[in-house]
Amino acid sequence: MSEYKSSHKGEEIDKAVDRVLNLTDVTGLGTDKIMNQKAVTEKLYAKVDKIEGKGLSSNDFTTEMKNKLSDSNKSYLVSIDRVWSAYAEDIYMQIIPVDGIKETDTAIAFVETSGDENLADRELEIWNRIKNITINNGSITVYVKGKIPGISIKIRIKT
Repeated sequence: MSEYKSSHKGEEIDKAVDRVLNLTDVTGLGTDKIMNQKAVTEKLYAKVDKIEGKGLSSNDFTTEMKNKLSDSNKSYLVSIDRVWSAYAEDIYMQIIPVDGIKETDTAIAFVETSGDENLADRELEIWNRIKNITINNGSITVYVKGKIPGISIKIRIKT
């Protein structure tokens, strides 16, 4: 049998072995694609035990959670008209009916501008002057600062 002779120096071989060992620790795979002990231990700690009577298709949501999920992700398109009432000095308000909205809802509101660039600029100017929107049961109250807006705008409310 012939003898194998390497042209690599001992330092080069040591560095190559270190790279393989580091790769094994990082990936969890040994040089022969078998998981090392560290990786097996980590996988076992992450394991979730089966619960008797439960399955992937079991329906174990509570009624409260089902109702919460069915009520979430609603979207309302609301038109803010040109009819405002004085609220305080330089602030006007408008109450707008919104069927289904509740004061306990958490919401995000944003303006929906028209396709016309000039009109969209005016809508954004009004949107930027809106100081507050409060949610009531079945309505919202919008507060605007400055002069009464001369146009209507549409806002989207997502709960």
